Amino acid sequence: MFANPIACHQVAAAQQLPVLTVVLNNGSWDAVRISTLDIYPDGEAARANHVPMVPFMPNPVYGDIAGAAGCHAETVELAEDMPAALDRALKVIRDERRQVLLDVKIGMDDGEK
Repeated sequence: MFANPIACHQVAAAQQLPVLTVVLNNGSWDAVRISTLDIYPDGEAARANHVPMVPFMPNPVYGDIAGAAGCHAETVELAEDMPAALDRALKVIRDERRQVLLDVKIGMDDGEK
């Protein structure tokens, strides 16, 4: 999200780079939460159990962003679906020489997906 994904996907499409991107999507920017709580363990965020601007609400649909550049994109919500998704991803990379994005939703309940 913070590496300017639109530009990254556009370059991959323009250069025909068969890149596999796996988004470990936990619906938030956990590095900020952890850093905030480390620096201010007794601060307002720790007391409120909520760090502002950490959850991505609404959560971006990363596959739609990648798809705008012609990327094959899938969302994976169950661990048992990952092997088949990886097989499909590798097939697209090998056969079509296109980029693939797998949006792997981890640790999210139905209200966050």
